[in-house]
Amino acid sequence: MHIDGECFCRAVAYEADLVSPEIGLCHCSDCQAFSGSPYRATVEARSSDFRVTRGEARAYVKTGASSGRSAQYFCATCGSNLYRIAEGEETVGIRIGTIRQRHQLTPARQTWIASGLGWAQDIRALKVTPPS
Repeated sequence: MHIDGECFCRAVAYEADLVSPEIGLCHCSDCQAFSGSPYRATVEARSSDFRVTRGEARAYVKTGASSGRSAQYFCATCGSNLYRIAEGEETVGIRIGTIRQRHQLTPARQTWIASGLGWAQDIRALKVTPPS
């Protein structure tokens, strides 16, 4: 599936061909902190199938508990989390909130659910207030 996306302020844009249209959700505490939400939602593209088409994203390099390094790319102007590239990997993890075709993607897997917030697993019973 071919996608394109951009940060909130439109300074950085990209396009990619996805490995699969399936979303992965990560509930680890690092992803919670980086995303500012209960989990981070990502789809993958091969590095060779990912291109920045406008602007330049800034990187924060994180060293994980396993000593693996991962560059977290974001817009230096608006702060939107855009994508991640882990050292030694051939894939780019693209944040679905920045993808224009995000409504065509489907969650398929979850990781680190032991770190997850229990209430985030099922929010269907929550009251919906306008606008919806």
